[in-house]
Order: sequence, then C-alpha cells, then structure tokens
Amino acid sequence: MKRSATSQENTGNTLEPQVSLEVRLAKAEAQLEALKEIVELERKQAEELKEERDRWASALEASQRQITDLTKRAEEPPKGWFWFHHGAAS
Repeated sequence: MKRSATSQENTGNTLEPQVSLEVRLAKAEAQLEALKEIVELERKQAEELKEERDRWASALEASQRQITDLTKRAEEPPKGWFWFHHGAAS
C-alpha cells in the first residue's frame, strides 16, 4: 500500500479502519453503560439487604431483651402480701 504525503490521498485507505474503530468504540460505550446499570442495580440490592439485615437484628435484640427480662423475673422471689398469705395457708 502506497501512502501519500497529503491527507486527501490517504483518506481512501484509512476510511474502512476508521469506521471499524468507531463501531468498536460504540459497542464498548454501550457495554460500559450496561455495566454501569448492573452495578447500580447491585448497589440498590445490597442496600435493601443491609436494611433487611438491620431489621432482623433489631427484632432479635428486642426478643433477647424480652427473654432476659422474663428470666430475671422468674428468678426473683414472689413479692407482696398475696404470696405471703398463700404460702402461710399451705
């Protein structure tokens, strides 16, 4: 292939590779945009999972507090006149 010093004479030789390069660039840009959308969807899903995890953790902590409170109450001796009177009658 013979190249000339002027760009006008060289345009015929480089037009096809230029189009191919533009097509490849357009495909790469489309793929990049698709990947950006996927990343954003994954980020949103991760946030939703974190929120759900936090809700479960809060529910677990509340249940644990209830269990601890009920356990402490069961270990304490009964208080009040009714329990004294009931024990004396037995």
